[in-house]
Amino acid sequence: MSALCSLWILALAQTMGEEPPTGQALDRAVEVCQMVVDSADRADVEPALAVALAWHESRLQFGLTSPCGATGPMQVIARYWCADRRGHWEVNGEHIVEGCDLVEAGVRALAYHLARRPVGGALIAYGGTRAYADRVLSLATAIGHIDGE
Repeated sequence: MSALCSLWILALAQTMGEEPPTGQALDRAVEVCQMVVDSADRADVEPALAVALAWHESRLQFGLTSPCGATGPMQVIARYWCADRRGHWEVNGEHIVEGCDLVEAGVRALAYHLARRPVGGALIAYGGTRAYADRVLSLATAIGHIDGE
């Protein structure tokens, strides 16, 4: 189990005023957190920012789908962020939907927005509102240093 992700999950839950996950739910959240960190490292995205976004979107859970069709821990819309990944399947990957790695897609979407605007603007582009951006930034600040605004 990733010690850093365990600490981050506790801090994120505390920041939100929630009880942290325990038992198998904690183990799974740590696993998803590590997937997000690894993807963020590969994409040159601040891992704390990507994990904070995933926590805000899903509490680091798979199996969630929004009314607009966003899915996965980072709540991405696969048809926008996964076109180049069709047909790419991995063994034992519930994070792969219709050939799309939902964690990679979410980090790719975040990296896309970060390459075009400052952190706050990138988060608004990702989540739609200034309040969304402020919440994700506060979560990211709770678990790590964030470059940018």
